[in-house]
Amino acid sequence: MSLQNIRRIVDKAIEDELFRRVLLDNPETATQGIELSDSELAMLKTLSGGPFASRRGLVDVGKMVQASIEYEPPTENSSSAGRVEESEQKEMSQTY
Repeated sequence: MSLQNIRRIVDKAIEDELFRRVLLDNPETATQGIELSDSELAMLKTLSGGPFASRRGLVDVGKMVQASIEYEPPTENSSSAGRVEESEQKEMSQTY
């Protein structure tokens, strides 16, 4: 998983109220079928109950993730990672 996929999850939560509620209540359920590292899942778990547990808070999270993406240097296999991210995005959009 990459920061781009975290950004897609956060963007979906911003736009889709049902997905947002599921993500904040149970990140494992919301991201079922999407490969996440332990640290990425832990990050998503910290969103509930804190200052980011609202649409506005998630907008701020999205901005922080985007800033990290822009800072992150590209990797050698960036082009192949894009194909995986697209399939995970499709899977996410079909789930909710």
